[in-house]
Amino acid sequence: FFFLMIRRPPRSTLFPYTTLFRSLADKFPADPLAADAFFHLAEALYAQGAAPDAAADTAKARLTEARGLYEKALAADRDRRLADKTLYRLGWIAWLTADYEAAAAAFDRLTKEFAESELLADALFQAGQAYAKAGRAERAAERYRRLVEERRFADFKDLPAAYVGLADCALVLGDPAGAAKHLTVVTEKHPASPAAAEAYFLLGKAQFELRQYDQALASFGETTRRTRTETAARAQFYIGQTHQAREDLKQALVAYLRVLAIYPQYAEWVAAATFESGKCHQGLGDLAEARKAFQEVVDKHPGTNWAKLAAERLQQM
Repeated sequence: FFFLMIRRPPRSTLFPYTTLFRSLADKFPADPLAADAFFHLAEALYAQGAAPDAAADTAKARLTEARGLYEKALAADRDRRLADKTLYRLGWIAWLTADYEAAAAAFDRLTKEFAESELLADALFQAGQAYAKAGRAERAAERYRRLVEERRFADFKDLPAAYVGLADCALVLGDPAGAAKHLTVVTEKHPASPAAAEAYFLLGKAQFELRQYDQALASFGETTRRTRTETAARAQFYIGQTHQAREDLKQALVAYLRVLAIYPQYAEWVAAATFESGKCHQGLGDLAEARKAFQEVVDKHPGTNWAKLAAERLQQM
């Protein structure tokens, strides 16, 4: 009478028989079925808290209450029938509440204690994601590496994303050549994957760091053809960076202006591109346009690092 919802559940009201399960959990906490009751109650609250349209305060309250019930289910689950599912849920609750260390710990525990669980691959992936979010690239890379190297995970649905995660860690750890190797697996073997756009972007960054500028421009360009998300805005910005690195300031300026024209909804990259366009104008000897660009960053993006850098440029001019 319980069921497992992988990842975020669909919109839902309280599950059937919730009152019955609440009664069982309250009156017979030592009963063998108490674990099922706690788990079922937690699932109902999790469905409400993790719903995409849940108000922030409501979501936090539901997830906090669900966490307590999952922990009770884990303690009452003497034969460990529900333990892997419960740890998985605890990991997701920690993730949804931005407690990435706790999320990684829960997913890690699942992988260590339940090596045969149907949730093993997903738990490894989520542990990698959580460690990456927590700024622990080496630990994240270990989890991703298991997924891409162990044959039993060859059909894992998020395998391309695991390669991307591993490559991202390699970039953080200063290994752009290693990152490029992992990303090429995605671009060549999984070109239709939802992770492919991010793979092309990171491949461009790796090639940029390796000073392979022609290849980097091609990879960033492919990113912008595959998506119109923030990843595309970042790629367009890096097209400008690549032209700048080649000292082609006119092409760099065009690339930055395209960020402003095509991706105005991504304020961070608009601010960055406007600032860099000012540097290009300055390098081309057009000081009036340079001042205009720097002032625009100060006026429209106050409190950002780009505004601080722009103000410094204005003081120096």
